[in-house]
Amino acid sequence: MDRRAHPSGIWGAALLSIFISDCGSHEERSPTRDASRSVVPAVASVRSATTTTPVTEPARLFVLMGSTEVRADAAKSSPLLGAVRAGGSVELRAPVIAVRADRDCPEGWFAVHPRGFVCADKGTTRDKLAPGARIFAEYHLAPNAALPASYGIAGMTPVYLRVPTFDEQVRSEPGIAQRLHKLATLRAQQDAESKDEGDVRPVGLEVPDDLRAGALAPLSPRPLLADSPVTGLLNQGTRVAWVGELDAGERTWLLTPDLLFVPRDRVKRAVVSGFHGVEVPSGQGIAFIGQRGARRYHKGDKRKFVAMAEIWAPGTAVSLAEPATRWSDEKFLETTNPGVFLRIDDAIVAHPTPAPRWALDPDSRWIEISAKTHLLMLHDGARVS
Repeated sequence: MDRRAHPSGIWGAALLSIFISDCGSHEERSPTRDASRSVVPAVASVRSATTTTPVTEPARLFVLMGSTEVRADAAKSSPLLGAVRAGGSVELRAPVIAVRADRDCPEGWFAVHPRGFVCADKGTTRDKLAPGARIFAEYHLAPNAALPASYGIAGMTPVYLRVPTFDEQVRSEPGIAQRLHKLATLRAQQDAESKDEGDVRPVGLEVPDDLRAGALAPLSPRPLLADSPVTGLLNQGTRVAWVGELDAGERTWLLTPDLLFVPRDRVKRAVVSGFHGVEVPSGQGIAFIGQRGARRYHKGDKRKFVAMAEIWAPGTAVSLAEPATRWSDEKFLETTNPGVFLRIDDAIVAHPTPAPRWALDPDSRWIEISAKTHLLMLHDGARVS
């Protein structure tokens, strides 16, 4: 997993769209209708036991191509606050009218929440029912997830702008006929033996018609040859991110965040770690129980520590009443559960280093890695996670 082959030359530009990037929130999928320049905000109802109160959905601007910059003022020359990539959206401030239009933004600048202005150009729409907005509402990076997409390692494979025909696959992938025959044999064998190895079977979801032709790819990549759906090539070992798995023809396809297609049978799915971080409140500490459970202790007679019947299960994160000092002689640490103590030798204790020790400002943000305890600590001023 540490080995990464970078595409080069003509392939590199076409593959930038496949890797990780952020996106905003999305609306629910709705039936198709024509987009218009003037959109009436939809009205929902919130029902209670006695009354029905209409609630107006906030107007949003959906980004369908490339990225849209958020500027401090309604001018391209003003400071840049951020950007919203294709698939994301921003909430527009009321009243939803263009504050001004200029040569750089003839369609008009709109004020957005929480602050800033965006240009409503041809790569955006205010219509959540537009085909591109509906597709991105269903196939997008997850904004609040620990991992926003699925990931894997590719073998040598083309990247397709749209779903290719069989003849196009034959021209682009040598030996594809034999490969598809082998996949069909494996599926039949699984059916006979009632086995399910996951990636051999179809997922049972067909490619939507709006995606099949490749017209919604936000970066509008060019085919490598005239009339070819191939828009790039992944080298052996390239890492791939995808937001959907769909069936078309005799294969299952991975849909990248930029709505390009990669054959699933050319990608080895990555094993995702089950570990996750824990935020440590200011003034507290943290310790982790290893592969064996750890006893809880309390102070008995003569203030000696006595083992309790309860234990912490393996893998438990234990909150400490105060940060552990690396050079302390203490053998027991008090937890945030009053009167309950943890024996230091039974756990992996985090010892965050004060920022001044590394000549850093106390309010700075930095990362500390402990090779001895295999801990990564994110410092944000006094907060550690």
